[in-house]
Amino acid sequence: MLISAIARKKWSRFPKCPFMLVGKTFRAVWLQFGRPTTFLTTTSPVSAHGKLQPLPIDPYLAQISQSLNESNCLILEAPPGTGKTTRVAPHLLDLPALPSRIALIQPRRIAARAAASRIAYERGCSVGGLVGYQVRFDSQAGSNTRLISMTPGILLRRLQSDALLEQFSAIVLDEFHERSQEMDLLLGMIRQIHVELRPDLRIVVMSAT
Repeated sequence: MLISAIARKKWSRFPKCPFMLVGKTFRAVWLQFGRPTTFLTTTSPVSAHGKLQPLPIDPYLAQISQSLNESNCLILEAPPGTGKTTRVAPHLLDLPALPSRIALIQPRRIAARAAASRIAYERGCSVGGLVGYQVRFDSQAGSNTRLISMTPGILLRRLQSDALLEQFSAIVLDEFHERSQEMDLLLGMIRQIHVELRPDLRIVVMSAT
């Protein structure tokens, strides 16, 4: 895809750093990429008994939500193990500006299930309640589920019946560095919806590279 080629070429200009955040408009992110804000990594101390273990991304969640509120779209690059999957999407649940559902897109079915299970554990709820998942031939999500972990194919199928994704306030594309035709197609379609019809739709693209 032409856009993918442009993105790879321009993104490669940036020096490697522990955290990189781009929070302009979607057009600026895709075509210009601006200059990302560089974050320093933090240590991850062992948690006390009964408390969640702090992750390196935790101190920056407020800045991530602020950037997302200002631009509606951002690209987040952080190394594996920093907490992108289990902390960013759940943090969005607590934002008043995002009253509807949040879709967490995982490249594989096993990853979608595992992400939902871990997030539900950290939120102190059961899978299928506040947090759920939907993959091919298997779904644990109800009418009260606000964070749904799913594969790209599931969201593409949802687009057939909900062309504007009106059920969702935010779409989080995780592990985007793995790349696939489905993920590229999904990002292109979401971008078009955002630019032409739903500027209020928040879009987060997370990658380890």
